[in-house]
Amino acid sequence: MMLSIRAIAEKFPLSKSLLYELCKQGRLRHLRVKTSPTRRGKIVVDEEDLKRFLDECVVEDGVSDDGPLKYIR
Repeated sequence: MMLSIRAIAEKFPLSKSLLYELCKQGRLRHLRVKTSPTRRGKIVVDEEDLKRFLDECVVEDGVSDDGPLKYIR
């Protein structure tokens, strides 16, 4: 099932800005559905791809080696 960014943000504790940034960075697999040549289109994510991404984000034993947290502008 394909989910919009809004639907994902409502279903999971993720902000829309974070989801857009993950898509922009290529970290979250997505499709951009264009309905008009003058608009950028709507981003949709396959639910299985989202689950796979979230599973990869799980930190075992509460230990993370990613360094300090950063804010997304």
